[in-house]
Amino acid sequence: MEQSIQSCRDCLQEVFSLQVPLPLNNSAFKTICSSVATVISSSNSIIKSKFESKSYCPYRDFLIFQFTQLMSALELLADVIINEQKLNMILKSCRKSMCKRINFCLDTIGGIFKSKIELNNSGCFLRWMDNALQKIIEVDIDIGQSNCLKKFQEASTLFEDILSHAMSIAQICLAEDSKAIKGSTLTVLEALEDLKHAISEKKLNKAMVTLFVDICGDKLCALERRVDIAVLKLTLKVFSQYLLPLENIFKFCEENSGNEYDQQKFDNIVADFDLHVDRIMQIGLFAVFCSSNIKLGRNIRNCMASLEYLELELIPVAQMLLAHNSEVNQTSALIFKNYWICEANKLRSLIFEIVDPSAFCQIIKDAIYVELDVLLEKYRNKKDFSKCSFDTFIQHATVLTDFLLTVFRCEDITTKSFLKDQIKNCCTVVREIQNAIEVLDDNSSETNNRTLKRCRIFKSQLKKMLLLFRKENLTEDIPTFKEENNPTFASQEKKNLFENKFLDHIMNRGKNILDNRSILYRTPNKPTNSKWTSGDGTKMENSLKLHKIHLSFNSSQEVGSFEFHITDILDNLSKLSSTFDPTTTT
Repeated sequence: MEQSIQSCRDCLQEVFSLQVPLPLNNSAFKTICSSVATVISSSNSIIKSKFESKSYCPYRDFLIFQFTQLMSALELLADVIINEQKLNMILKSCRKSMCKRINFCLDTIGGIFKSKIELNNSGCFLRWMDNALQKIIEVDIDIGQSNCLKKFQEASTLFEDILSHAMSIAQICLAEDSKAIKGSTLTVLEALEDLKHAISEKKLNKAMVTLFVDICGDKLCALERRVDIAVLKLTLKVFSQYLLPLENIFKFCEENSGNEYDQQKFDNIVADFDLHVDRIMQIGLFAVFCSSNIKLGRNIRNCMASLEYLELELIPVAQMLLAHNSEVNQTSALIFKNYWICEANKLRSLIFEIVDPSAFCQIIKDAIYVELDVLLEKYRNKKDFSKCSFDTFIQHATVLTDFLLTVFRCEDITTKSFLKDQIKNCCTVVREIQNAIEVLDDNSSETNNRTLKRCRIFKSQLKKMLLLFRKENLTEDIPTFKEENNPTFASQEKKNLFENKFLDHIMNRGKNILDNRSILYRTPNKPTNSKWTSGDGTKMENSLKLHKIHLSFNSSQEVGSFEFHITDILDNLSKLSSTFDPTTTT
């Protein structure tokens, strides 16, 4: 394997140092593909010999991840070769980037069996919740005060993990949801403090301890509910305009290329893009944490790693375009931009496969109802009623149709005609609204009324869709936007969120999780304790089901899945290697 890795490195150096556009029949590219295939096969053989008798191998998932990243880099390198030939010029920055990425993957694969590998396991957030709820129930004075305190400490550690991840979400979600999560986190900490005080008393009161145990579980489930809602609302916001921050960067560069420009404005646009990527990454991580579907989790991590890699490359390329709007810089920027869009599209579809239809439709319904009320108010008061007024409404409706089409493609609903027909109805009404907006006349009450009527029809169709999903999934309702701003919550906001000293520690841990959210370069090591046992997998009644949960899967199926993925990657690599064969390029 080491010989194949070195052969691959030598060919990469040859590709990088070539002073002419890379030829389509480049032998170095075929050698790189061949060497990578050998590396993959050798790694597979090592896995078989070392872990054949074991049902679980931590290296399998990590190797698939690195192999997929290698394939992505090779596909981009092939794209660079095609563009160099088309333009008859050298795209040096693209070559350097691809070679750097391939070398990084090779380094990781070469040293993979020499180090301990720990990945963020799919579904771990659900397991943390189950473990925490199970552990807090074990706090019982019947086992003695010292044992009771020990159980409490174990439960507190699990609670801290969950609270820290909740705070990482709070730092990038919408403002009102951030306040809700912080307030809910504080109530959990206060409940834990009350329980600790109750079990530290000289004279223990069993009824009070039991009461505080129940309160801790209830408050934790309430926090989970807040976090779930916050992530779903953030998902709607992010995917309503998920390409806009990227488009803004390149639009600014094209308009100001070669000229003096406002550096502060450019920095603000880049900061908006960074926040946007942070939000996408947190949504992706949360999706992986909340689904035990291994294949989906693996694919989401691959997309996130690609986006993280591109995040490091896009801004330097944009700055080159800003300095000089040459054809080389334009093409280099377009290659990275198109790849980012492709990976973002894939990630969006994968996340849509995990989100529970009833929960997400409820979030979209609330947002659309608010927008429709705003539109009706504008129309009644004859204020700025134009095509632009419908932008947010259409963005949310488009997210809904894209989501429903993903559900239609992935869910087993072919035999459920009522769901199938309702999805079609919703998509049809959205298209009709878009057509009506195209011919909207600011001064024509007839066209305005027609457009608003279609919006009301869409509102009705969305309500029917939500009822059907609830009937199908037996999912309970979730709070609307207005219910979150109730008097109880308002009074909670008035409290000083920082009056609990431990909250600062939780917030700092959340910030560290956010800062270290790397998929490509770092895999967070979470300390585990063999004494923490999983719960029985039953869903708590007061814990809202917002995600599709598959809490069990067959380990032996994952072994077969690994073999399938290896074969699939090798087949794709063979096709990529023959991309520039004479029979293919003619």
